[in-house]
Amino acid sequence: MKWRVGFFILLLFVTACGIDVDNSEKKIFRYNESAGIHTLDPAFSKDQATIWATNQLFNGLVQLDNDLNV
Repeated sequence: MKWRVGFFILLLFVTACGIDVDNSEKKIFRYNESAGIHTLDPAFSKDQATIWATNQLFNGLVQLDNDLNV
C-alpha cells in the first residue's frame, strides 16, 4: 500500500514538471464566437461580432501613418 502511494506521488511530480515553451514568436489569433464568423473580409462584415473580429485581426496587419496612408 505504501509503495502505491509513493508511486502515485512520484507520478504526480513527474507529470507536473513540464518543458517551458517560448511562444513569443507565435502570433495566434484566438476568437470564441458562438454564432461563428461568416467572413474575414472587412467589406462584407455586417454584424457586430464579425466587425469586431475583422477589426482585431486587421489592426495587426495594416498600420496607418500620420497622413492615414496604408
